[in-house]
Amino acid sequence: MIPRFESGRVVNQARKIKEPGEVRLRVNNMQRMKAFYRNALGFALIGELPNAALLELAATSDGHTQTIGLFKRSAQLSRKRNLVDRICFSIPSEDCTPQKRRLEELGFRVDVKAPNRICLYDPEGHQVALVCQG
Repeated sequence: MIPRFESGRVVNQARKIKEPGEVRLRVNNMQRMKAFYRNALGFALIGELPNAALLELAATSDGHTQTIGLFKRSAQLSRKRNLVDRICFSIPSEDCTPQKRRLEELGFRVDVKAPNRICLYDPEGHQVALVCQG
């Protein structure tokens, strides 16, 4: 693609992308991962098959449902070989401290990487960051 310039700056035509519609993870232990995303992060289970689960995150600005799909791996992978490094979710800044406290009470080791970022790990080693915005 040939870049377009306006006022001496490159216009990023991909900026029309607003927010993710879905995230998919291949997982070793479906029950533990489903429990983490439901209980720790509060996502609602909206569909389930023997080797897959679909959880609702939120509605997008245009009303589309954001989801996270969990799919059971056919072969086990170690935590060191995860193909996804980090997943970030936005939360309102006023929820930052209460969420940190709630996750700690649930027994998770929570790190504050910056004043506006809470980080923890899901059962299979993916870093989950809650970015406090607003």
